[in-house]
Amino acid sequence: MAAQEVATGKVIYHRLHPTRKEEDFLVFIEGTLEALPPRAEVIILADQLNTHMSASLVEWVAEQTGFSGNLGKKNYKGS
Repeated sequence: MAAQEVATGKVIYHRLHPTRKEEDFLVFIEGTLEALPPRAEVIILADQLNTHMSASLVEWVAEQTGFSGNLGKKNYKGS
């Protein structure tokens, strides 16, 4: 996995690991954001691989942004 600065092509952060599980993607996102200046504008483009839509990532983003509302229920789609 690699994060790239679009304007310069510079790799901001990368992670090589034998697995690509939910925990691995969260570690990658955390490492990427730690490598950037505070308050940097970040856009994450990812496919719909299940690790990119994990409960741990949703919970982490909610924590980082101070969101305390209902996060929904994993594996359930509302109407």
